[in-house]
Amino acid sequence: MRLMSNLFLNSLLVIVQAVGLGAMTQMSPPQIMPQEPIAIYKDYLTPELAFGYLEQEGEVSKVPEILRKIAHCESGNRQFDDNGNVIRGRENPKDIGTYQINLFYHQEVAEKLGYDLFTEEGNKGYAIWLYNKQGTNPWFWSKKCWNK
Repeated sequence: MRLMSNLFLNSLLVIVQAVGLGAMTQMSPPQIMPQEPIAIYKDYLTPELAFGYLEQEGEVSKVPEILRKIAHCESGNRQFDDNGNVIRGRENPKDIGTYQINLFYHQEVAEKLGYDLFTEEGNKGYAIWLYNKQGTNPWFWSKKCWNK
């Protein structure tokens, strides 16, 4: 079974390379989202493609509603302050950006996945990936705000 999965993913990779990601963005997201990514995906596909979160031109990003609430509570839904600096946590300056991702715990993994936590796109993309891996657990300390 694992061999068939590897063959399928390798075939998919060849198709993606041949057609380009532009064609892939025209696909509808899957109807059922897995709670946790299949480990083999990380070697072949981006987390967004694996979970159907590729944005289409002119379409609002498909951020889960709970993450929108978390972003509001964590940073006022802002990546940068009025001076253009990345928002940092009041309690812990290693928490950065819209989703207050902690650099100590997450920067290395985020970089390996291709996310720059200092950008809006990277902070959001990694927050979605993290949410799909761990649910709301990483944002436990702000739960009183977003769990209303």
